Amino acid sequence: MVHGYSPYHWCLVSECKKTSVKTPEKLWIQVPTDLKMRNTWLKLARRDPKSLSTKTKYYFCEDHFDLENDMENYTQLKIMGSVKRIRMRPNCIPSRFDCQPGRKRTFTEKQKSGLQAKNFVTINVFIRGRLVLSAFTKPSSMVNIYSIGAEYQETPLVLTARSNL
Repeated sequence: MVHGYSPYHWCLVSECKKTSVKTPEKLWIQVPTDLKMRNTWLKLARRDPKSLSTKTKYYFCEDHFDLENDMENYTQLKIMGSVKRIRMRPNCIPSRFDCQPGRKRTFTEKQKSGLQAKNFVTINVFIRGRLVLSAFTKPSSMVNIYSIGAEYQETPLVLTARSNL
């Protein structure tokens, strides 16, 4: 859930039928205002950038992103259940197009190696043997664990880290 944003959205991706009415639980990511990045997103969505107003706010549904890797405040969303504003990583582009025939959902091998080359680590938080949080972050990043629930207050946390170096 994201606080303070328009209640109705429809996904701009060609062939995607998601709307905030049909799927109210979905997150909605605004198409960037930077013209170069905006055009990249629109072309990936199989939309003609010249046919769409540059002044209108358009949105993609969360299905077209790898939120864990593409969203800067994903960890906060998972822990707290909501964020004030969705913050996508700089130069993030949509990469999943299951709704479009003939398109793949997963990253290409080049994209995967690019992620690994950026020295990311996966941090998992286990409480009572149950995975309650998984974060994909840079080793120098701070992972904040705000509140996971009252039932776990006296339970020790178990953290594991896996390097993609």
